[in-house]
Amino acid sequence: MKSRNFRPINILLTIFSIFFAVLQVILLNFDSTSGTELSKLNDETDKIEIDNINLNQEIASASAIVTISVKASKLGLIQNQKLISLNGALPIALSSGRSL
Repeated sequence: MKSRNFRPINILLTIFSIFFAVLQVILLNFDSTSGTELSKLNDETDKIEIDNINLNQEIASASAIVTISVKASKLGLIQNQKLISLNGALPIALSSGRSL
């Protein structure tokens, strides 16, 4: 039988192959855990967006004039139909005793 002579290039190629195989396993493991974390963050973002939409709807309904009027009447506030002015009524034209 003939003995095999291992050349340094064969050893170097074998070491590189093993190194890259291990590196691929490590990177795939990192990607899979990153993907899980990313999907959790996306789910949380979706939940927060839905909460924001609901809160915007609550704000819109709470600030509606009808809602404010109902709450004011429940608190005993009444709608004043009479206008009150702190300044007296000014005459439209001052009569100076002259006629045209």
